[in-house]
Amino acid sequence: MLQPSIPGLQTSVAVGQTGQIPSTAMSLSFYGTPSMQVTFAGQPISLITLSTTSEYFVLAGDISHFAGQTGELRFLQPVAPLGSVMAWLDNIQFSTEPVPEPGTVALFTLGALLLGGRFLWRRKC
Repeated sequence: MLQPSIPGLQTSVAVGQTGQIPSTAMSLSFYGTPSMQVTFAGQPISLITLSTTSEYFVLAGDISHFAGQTGELRFLQPVAPLGSVMAWLDNIQFSTEPVPEPGTVALFTLGALLLGGRFLWRRKC
């Protein structure tokens, strides 16, 4: 859990570690919050939500252009609108699989909705 050590402190919290990204890594995934920001060597990593549970979000980002490089991987939880910065961070993994593009996920969802709508329309006729 990421949380400031001084209650009521209006600040962001972060955790980081310096190391080498595996040379075969294409993506990074972890359990966290959608407001979390991730950087490698100071460069932001764009994140997408892969799935959600009642406890956490599964987030992923493309790190293929950092493969084999050494630098600091940092997870930052900015201050929320109500001043809360508590966030869960767990299950950090590198993968050789690429992150699904948001456009691909959106097209799949749209296609499923259209097929479902067509099925319902035929049932009514």
